[in-house]
Amino acid sequence: MKSTTILSNQQIIKQSFLALASSKLTVKERKVISMLLQNKNVKNATQTVKDISSSLSCAPSTAWSVLRSLKSMHLVNYGEKTLLEISESGKLLVKGGVC
Repeated sequence: MKSTTILSNQQIIKQSFLALASSKLTVKERKVISMLLQNKNVKNATQTVKDISSSLSCAPSTAWSVLRSLKSMHLVNYGEKTLLEISESGKLLVKGGVC
């Protein structure tokens, strides 16, 4: 019975996470997450910003702002000398239909 309770608690947490993300993510943040997951070319953040600004027809500063926001929410990961990747939480948003 305890494993059933844990499973349903995990499902509740997942549903809550998806609902929260659905109400709090901006349209641009959603588009970027979806774009990153579809893009098979792994790049660093600087290269990705160029793609984002071109795809969304926005300034590079806006693209950086979106990436920083997603990083602060632990939806994407990147560093100074590392490639940009979507976190497991970010992938869950796409699977859950939020993005």
